[in-house]
Amino acid sequence: MNVLGIVSAIFLVYIFSVTVYEPFATMNSEYPCRVYLSDNDFLKHMISHHQMAVDISIQHMKNTKSDIITKMLRELIWTQNYEILMMQEELHHKTETISEIRTNKPFIATISSFVYPNVLGLTKTYCDPAFFPTHTQHVMTHITTDAEYIHHMIPHHQVAIDMCKILLRHTKSDFLIYLAYRMIRGQELETILLSDMLNSPYIT
Repeated sequence: MNVLGIVSAIFLVYIFSVTVYEPFATMNSEYPCRVYLSDNDFLKHMISHHQMAVDISIQHMKNTKSDIITKMLRELIWTQNYEILMMQEELHHKTETISEIRTNKPFIATISSFVYPNVLGLTKTYCDPAFFPTHTQHVMTHITTDAEYIHHMIPHHQVAIDMCKILLRHTKSDFLIYLAYRMIRGQELETILLSDMLNSPYIT
């Protein structure tokens, strides 16, 4: 094999090592947080993931005494309910993809991507079943303080961000590219805010 052939072989091994994901049917500790999901499967899982956040936030409105937390809860509930409606609409009535612009970057970072606890790549956050509605009731009965809510919601957001970053590696949908970046930007900012609040003397 000549030098060009060797280089080509190494390149192909590298490409497959960084872009091949586990099949959707593979049930493991990373499913569905950090595995390949089709556009439709991403939407279905993200809808349920958002609904979980909405349900917990509505429940926590009854517990919190913090005006800052209350404001954040209201904004989260409104935003994620709105995004649920957008995702449901896209799931049943696909938008037309007209863009031919492609980037060789899987994810374009902004300033918030560099601020702790956000990371540029994927996190190693545990893919907790409690991030999805099948465990809603169990989680809601155990979150009674602002600190408990924050400790649940930070990794909840990190998982959503990871799912969006993986989607951006392969989706060709203009709408989903827009939606993924919208979610990443919004939830990175909320993650920074939540992390800062943990250091506040007013959060218990």
